[in-house]
Amino acid sequence: MSEDRVGLLSCIFLRGEWERGGLVQIVGSLVIRVASIS
Repeated sequence: MSEDRVGLLSCIFLRGEWERGGLVQIVGSLVIRVASIS
């Protein structure tokens, strides 16, 4: 049960991040960082 609960919380958290655009900002910052290194 604990594993299912963690998975559910992870899905809710990721969905919340996606709705707030946080995930987009994280991916964007990583792309900018890689581009600046190369």
